[in-house]
Amino acid sequence: MTVHLDAISAATVPVLVWAAVVGAMIGGLAGLSGAPRIGAALGAVLSALAYIVMVPLALLVAVIGVATAPSLLEMMVVGAVAGFAGGVAERMRRMAPGSMRAQGRTGMKISVLVLGLGLLVTGCATTTMSDVGPTRSGFLGKDYALLTPGDVSKGEAGLRYYNPAAQWRTYAKVLIEPVTFWGDEAGKIEPADQQALGAYFNDSLQRALGEKFELATSPAPGVLRLQVAVVDATAATPGLRTVSLVVPQARTLTTASSLVTGKQAFAGALELEAKLTDAASGQLLSAVVARGVGGGSMKAAAQWKWGDAENAIDLFSKRAASNLHALTTGRATPAELPLPD
Repeated sequence: MTVHLDAISAATVPVLVWAAVVGAMIGGLAGLSGAPRIGAALGAVLSALAYIVMVPLALLVAVIGVATAPSLLEMMVVGAVAGFAGGVAERMRRMAPGSMRAQGRTGMKISVLVLGLGLLVTGCATTTMSDVGPTRSGFLGKDYALLTPGDVSKGEAGLRYYNPAAQWRTYAKVLIEPVTFWGDEAGKIEPADQQALGAYFNDSLQRALGEKFELATSPAPGVLRLQVAVVDATAATPGLRTVSLVVPQARTLTTASSLVTGKQAFAGALELEAKLTDAASGQLLSAVVARGVGGGSMKAAAQWKWGDAENAIDLFSKRAASNLHALTTGRATPAELPLPD
């Protein structure tokens, strides 16, 4: 995924400031109590109070496109963990000899560290598989009739097909065709954005598959030909999504919207159709229609408008590489895919 400087400044500074301020308060009070359970309770309460106080500031920076804090519940949970850690640290300090002043800061340091790690954990999942749209682009032609529904909750493509007669272990190279854009929905993407997304997708596939296969430059026996078409891509609205992730009322509306549309409000998405063929004979080996959507995380909220699409591209590329490698080495059968990330 391409990391933009504006995304770094938007996501990093507010979160680190939040972690330092709240973590210091939690660690200090937990240190006074010397009891992990009391520290946990104080951590949850202080986190809630700090969250409420900073809501107006969160709304302000969200409007100008700057990422803010996690949800109230997430902040309380992380605060409780940090407070518990501070209480443990203080109890250990009282049991060990040494400088009282130096050891008195132990609870604060551990609490800040735990809180910071907790914030990072809450922002990990950025892309999920989703049901595909009802319209087909024509890219797969008559092969649409072979597709069967996949279980997207298990990470499978929305529609997929594997040729039962495919001899996967006879392939050791992959020929990657340039990514194309097909269908009416893809045609709505600005030409400059098509060029940028196409170049990113080509590079992502080259990197992921190049780690596990020799990349071929022409058709030959033992070579897989991969053809991919983007059939739909929706840009995210980073500033608005930040509000939906931070403000409890907006987050409730976002959840309701995701149940109806299959993606987070203001999040981006990318849908593709792809097929694998024997590069020499043209025999169809596999075909899929898959859709990836932006997840409800602060990492995703802070990125540029096509960040969700790029995350989906990287997810598709990584899974294509790992699944093909498993098939061609005999580590897995089509029924056992996708492999765990």
